Amino acid sequence: MLRRALSYGLKPLFRNHIYTLRHGLAQGYKIKGGLGFLKPYREPTAEERFLMNLQLSGNTVYDIGGYVGITAMFFSRAVGETGRVITFEPNPTNAAAIRQNLALNHLRNVEVIESGLGAAPETKTLVYDPNDTAAGSMNQQIQARLLATQHRQIDITVQALDEYVAAQHLAAPDLVKIDVEGMEYDVLRGMQKMLRAPKPALFIELHGDGEQQKRANVQNVFTLLQACHYMIHHVETDQTITSTDLHKIQEGHFYCT
Repeated sequence: MLRRALSYGLKPLFRNHIYTLRHGLAQGYKIKGGLGFLKPYREPTAEERFLMNLQLSGNTVYDIGGYVGITAMFFSRAVGETGRVITFEPNPTNAAAIRQNLALNHLRNVEVIESGLGAAPETKTLVYDPNDTAAGSMNQQIQARLLATQHRQIDITVQALDEYVAAQHLAAPDLVKIDVEGMEYDVLRGMQKMLRAPKPALFIELHGDGEQQKRANVQNVFTLLQACHYMIHHVETDQTITSTDLHKIQEGHFYCT
């Protein structure tokens, strides 16, 4: 708790500080803001090791939930000059940070789309902490917890990915990464045409507020992906997930092919 409070208090002081990341997915890249320069070396997480081992050269990657651009920068390096990254980020503060960090590193194969994704086109409320914008959510249960403290609310435009891709004539993705703080199921509902063809690989971080909602979210995501004939791998346990052992999973990352 004390460490979190110190981090919370220090972040605004270093908002304009530029430094080089020493570890993690975007190791070696410059970034503006945050406290990454204070953190000692750590071993890569299971999520990071998995992503680092993917062969993505020349691929098109959709990065849904861009935060400040850490995964966008990683994917930029992984796909190389012949690949392309499209990162979706609805929070204007985060979207501006992504653009700044891309410019700092002269990365030109990443496009930033300042929009949320969901099951259908609509306007939704995003609740977030201005000093910890990674945890902003449009999930009502998570919002209730966030609103117990001082958080901001903004209205954002939400698109269904299938419709947006068709309207904007975006290149079909080879990989879609989804990290949207409890809205994973809604994002997948809005891209069901894509899930059947061209059927990209998926890397999904699972969220929820409390054990019951997390398990419900896992069940909903699993059922939808099964209907689209995906094989589902749980990254943290390194096992293929079937309906018989789904009850063991309530969070983590799914890699689906």
